[in-house]
Amino acid sequence: MSIQSNLLEIASLFVRLGVIGFGGPVSTIAMMEDETVRKRKWISCNQFLEFMAIVNILPGPNATKMAMHLGYFYAGFPGLIIAGICFLLPATIISLVIAIIYTQLGSLPLANEDFLYIHAVVVAILISALFRLSKSVYKLKFSLLLGGGSLIAAFLKCDQVLIMIFSGFICMFYNSVYQGKAALLIIGLISFKNVLYRLESMIQPKLVQLGLFFLKAGGLLFGGTYILLAFLQTDLINKFNWITEQQVIDAIAVGQITPGPVLSTATFIGYVIAGFPGAIVSTIGTFLPSFFIVFFTTKYFPKINHLKSIKYFLDGITVSAVSLLAFAIFNLMKSILFNPTAILLTFVALILLYKYKVNALWLILSGALLSLFKFLIGGLL
Repeated sequence: MSIQSNLLEIASLFVRLGVIGFGGPVSTIAMMEDETVRKRKWISCNQFLEFMAIVNILPGPNATKMAMHLGYFYAGFPGLIIAGICFLLPATIISLVIAIIYTQLGSLPLANEDFLYIHAVVVAILISALFRLSKSVYKLKFSLLLGGGSLIAAFLKCDQVLIMIFSGFICMFYNSVYQGKAALLIIGLISFKNVLYRLESMIQPKLVQLGLFFLKAGGLLFGGTYILLAFLQTDLINKFNWITEQQVIDAIAVGQITPGPVLSTATFIGYVIAGFPGAIVSTIGTFLPSFFIVFFTTKYFPKINHLKSIKYFLDGITVSAVSLLAFAIFNLMKSILFNPTAILLTFVALILLYKYKVNALWLILSGALLSLFKFLIGGLL
């Protein structure tokens, strides 16, 4: 087959997966495995598992990185670009449309106190994600200690990016596998963070600051998509005062009910803050690092994956990132603590998610319907 045919096949597949990719990265990656390994036989099962190992230890949205890896494997660098863009496009367009409606109405009904149930469901989804992540990262006493220290540092209002990088240092030295290349990786991450923070303080236009924030988030997003919540709270809510906690909750809800990567919430948030230009720079800033990360890992990861120091450093960052998610959830729970019905709904949603594996999409919609019912009943009384 020609390269053009391969690219068309990639585009067709990943647009479709971007449209039907509900259920989070795990279910979407399972669909990719079914399509590329079983049906199309692009790669072997072992190669697919190798890609999964790579995407799980590097920053950025896992399903998006997997799509890019598969595109690169099948059609080189053009395949990487086509796969990434086609997979992201449906969710980005849908999130943008919802954001336009959201801002035209001034606020969605979900932002009203009568619609607190949607908030409760989102909190349950985040807690469920925290449980899943914790099971995979807190396997050793050292990990628990490192995670606990990160959580304490967050409550002491330490810089969250520095917490993550410092945790990576500790984990690497604890495992006594320090190597020169790992030092270069750490220096690079610290430099990346410092440069972006300096630019944020030097450059005043909101649009540029917004792009730099999402570039930083996209480049340092360890531990899964929900870790973005911690970045949103630290910068966009507390530092810049551009959005409210309720708008963050609404953005998470939008990410859950739209297909494709949950990180398409960046498009929603960018539009709410700065219109179409904000949506564009937020989307590009969030996903651009993934294109570079995948390109370099496909070329160089096989040469450095034997360096255990790099793995341990990334493990430390992931442990810290999960603790920062717990801190963000704690802050979000404050709004439902004094509403017994919302608390009960959170517990019910947790049981449905954790025990019965109910899709988060249906819980979000159920919470919205319950909230709408409460609103209508309240209006009739």
